[in-house]
Amino acid sequence: MARSVFLRGIPDLPALQDEVTAYFESHRQWRGKVREVRLLGPGQAIVTFADRCVAQSVLSFPEHRFHGVSVKIEPCPHYLVTTYGNSQAEMTEKTGFTSHEAGTEEMVSGEVDIGEGLAEYLHTYRADDITELERRLSPESVEITNTKTGFSIQGTGNGVSDAKEDLEHMASYIKTGVLVLPITEPGIHGFIAKEKAEGQIRAIEQDRQCVISVDETCLLRLVENDDISAFSTPQPSHDEDKCELRIGGVTLLVKLGNLTTETAGAIVVPTSNVLDHSKGLARTVYKAAGHSVLEQCREYVKTEGSPHSGDIVIVEGGRLPCGPILYLTCPDARHLRSDVRNCLCLADDLGVWSAAFPAIGTGGFGIKPERCVRRMIDGIINFAQNHREHKLALVKIVVYQDKIMETFRTEIIKRITGSTSLGRSTSERDSYPNEVLLHIFGPDETSVEQAKKKVQEIMDNYSTHEIIVDSAVKQLSTEERKMLQVYGRRERVMITIDEEHNGCYHIEGSCDVRAAGAVVRRFLADRIENSSTRREILGLRLFQWYYVLPSGECRPFGTENNDRIEEIYAESQPTAYCVTGGELCLVDRHNKIMTVQSSGATFDILREDLARNTVGAVPETWDPQPYDRNSNRPKVCHIVTLSPVSPEYRMVQSKFLSGVGRARIVSIERVQSPALWEQYSVMRRTISSRNSMTSIEKELWHGTTAEACREISPNGFNRRYSGQHGTVYGKGTYFAVNASYSAHDTYSKPDSRGWKKMYLAKVLTGKYTKGSRSMAVPPRRQDSPELPYDSTVDDKRNPSTFVVFHDAQAYPQYLITFKMVPK
Repeated sequence: MARSVFLRGIPDLPALQDEVTAYFESHRQWRGKVREVRLLGPGQAIVTFADRCVAQSVLSFPEHRFHGVSVKIEPCPHYLVTTYGNSQAEMTEKTGFTSHEAGTEEMVSGEVDIGEGLAEYLHTYRADDITELERRLSPESVEITNTKTGFSIQGTGNGVSDAKEDLEHMASYIKTGVLVLPITEPGIHGFIAKEKAEGQIRAIEQDRQCVISVDETCLLRLVENDDISAFSTPQPSHDEDKCELRIGGVTLLVKLGNLTTETAGAIVVPTSNVLDHSKGLARTVYKAAGHSVLEQCREYVKTEGSPHSGDIVIVEGGRLPCGPILYLTCPDARHLRSDVRNCLCLADDLGVWSAAFPAIGTGGFGIKPERCVRRMIDGIINFAQNHREHKLALVKIVVYQDKIMETFRTEIIKRITGSTSLGRSTSERDSYPNEVLLHIFGPDETSVEQAKKKVQEIMDNYSTHEIIVDSAVKQLSTEERKMLQVYGRRERVMITIDEEHNGCYHIEGSCDVRAAGAVVRRFLADRIENSSTRREILGLRLFQWYYVLPSGECRPFGTENNDRIEEIYAESQPTAYCVTGGELCLVDRHNKIMTVQSSGATFDILREDLARNTVGAVPETWDPQPYDRNSNRPKVCHIVTLSPVSPEYRMVQSKFLSGVGRARIVSIERVQSPALWEQYSVMRRTISSRNSMTSIEKELWHGTTAEACREISPNGFNRRYSGQHGTVYGKGTYFAVNASYSAHDTYSKPDSRGWKKMYLAKVLTGKYTKGSRSMAVPPRRQDSPELPYDSTVDDKRNPSTFVVFHDAQAYPQYLITFKMVPK
């Protein structure tokens, strides 16, 4: 409970603070001691009481009569509360108000910055201790939130101080070690990142209860070397008014200009946490965009409250020649890199192609230009490195001062050349780091040393280069070369052609280069001038067309007809003729029907993506399936722990939290089981063939226990276990539309740590009907008695629960481990 209340509508009286103090201390209903009265401006004040209970009693009367005037009493907003030691200037800068007295200890915030490695260790292996610390300090209203480099803490002054001390004490007991790896092969940092995400390094972390991280400075230089200098135009533009740089799939363009006249998919505007438009760039944007922008910001503050530092508020762009405006609240130098990355991630989620920034913080937020430039470029590199699949392709930084423009130009040149000159000499190329530093954090020295030894063994076996010499290389068409590039990106290898040495191919990547090389050799050996045949060799995407018989059976078109229909589909032609069953037929791709010319009979046609649905073809988002060392075969089930900064993690997190609400996610894991996926794909084709509806598949939730997860992830859902929680709608496997239902302790039972398990599953619901307790299989359809329903539900009009009766009808996509947060 807070000690402060906010007064609105107080009259302007002599000695107003004394009058307010006397009013509250003499009131017969509470008579509480007033610790402080702060006058914020015309008609507004904050009153702080010595006793929190008095403040709550005052708030129970939302309107008071003070000197004959009606005064409204409201809870005090957090952003108007100052901490001990805050100066008058700080208060004025943060809130826009002037306080007559500052220094009241209310709810404060603090940061514990211990570095990414130590932070990741505590987040992963000491989560229960941190929860217990939060519970112990709950009388001080302490809330602890994970950040990338540590923790953010909110609570009373004493509570925040105690939490900081305990967290730093935890960190001091973590043992550390450093492993130096020489760079002998290209792309080594990508290999390390891949192995840490879901490979052998990740397994070492789990086995030894440790965290392994790449030295950030070294990694940044490696990114510059691999992801920047490898492009065909690595040098920045020489124009005085602009400077350009390619970073992975993103182009960075720094230019002199006016942000409000810049054409972009979205623009980023720094502002205060009250979305103040009275000064700075926010004022300029408001004047150019129109009053609607101001109204949207006011509405946001009114309904959502004031955003915290680093939050991003989205509003429509008004009269500006851009898409939405992203208001970045209270940026600071320490978090600027992550702020820029977060803005880019959000812009990419919005589906825009470009985003424009100012030189953030160099105006009213006091960030030095040199630091701003470094941190902004670091944030863009971080986005380009960690978000390979993105639509956002152009990032503009629009500045209006020549001095800041020159600072950007100098930094970009340094990033490319390693010096301030535009040329790159041999000595400059040699200045790039020739080693990678891995920092290892563990519970004791033995674990750290064992982890170092295991990682060294992995890197000793790292082999990434194979050369293929074949005269067929020079005969490949542009399209065929592009096909090889696409294949290389999918297999996480780089395939390049060396025209000067008889057209040999270089394949570089991780330890699966030999397998990729074998596929490329098959591709080159095929002499048939048929691009579809070559696509089959590479396993690239193919499509199959079907016509649907009245019984619901799908009949595939022959190869020649299939290619003809796919051709008109790709070239957006309306119709094509084909011969099927000895009859001349007209295929209409727009309406997806086939008409028999002799009889006029029509049949629906379907297009299937074989790259997703054929045997062995898995979703494109999956990582390569690692091999089991004992059997030398791909693993039956591979569990990939998603990075909290990945778009895939954020997508699942958003779906989960929108339903569950107050929960702390411990981890989100992707379940990769090729055999299960194959069974699911076959079932999807079967259900699709008997349903004309376009939507036969849903994403649904299934709460379960940690013990059951060990069976479900590799073997799938098993309806034989139905009945443990009732069979009201049939004897099958139950799934919920809303995650909050599956989060109930009845279904996702907490373990000794309070951790719960829930799957986000793909479920083939098809055509459904209301179920009953006696159903062991779905009943027959009323409109087609020869076909059964595909699933049953609790309410046919508005279903919240689905039941399926075939194990292959559901695939466990993601496993979420979480812990409910008490209210």
